Amino acid sequence: MLAHDFSDGINTVTVILKNRGKGLRALRWLLLDAIAPLLGVLSTYLFTLSEAALGIVLSVFCGFFLYIGASDLLPESHHRHPKVLTGLMNIAGAAVIWTAIHFAST
Repeated sequence: MLAHDFSDGINTVTVILKNRGKGLRALRWLLLDAIAPLLGVLSTYLFTLSEAALGIVLSVFCGFFLYIGASDLLPESHHRHPKVLTGLMNIAGAAVIWTAIHFAST
């Protein structure tokens, strides 16, 4: 979670600065990006979901995630990059995910 949120912060600042934003504006967005996970955790105390509703919500989010990956991210990664390097990076990414899951379950 922390590694993912760290990269979100880097992306947030990069987008602001690349679009001619000032450092103070980037800092404000970075702070908002840092607070967002905490607000998400706190929001879980405001409502509860039944197991059936949770299953539906997770299914919808997984579907969106797979759709975005299959329709946009994966084809774009093969656009202007060497095919061998792209393939190796896809395999390396899968290996990192497998390693994280393996160590999280032990």
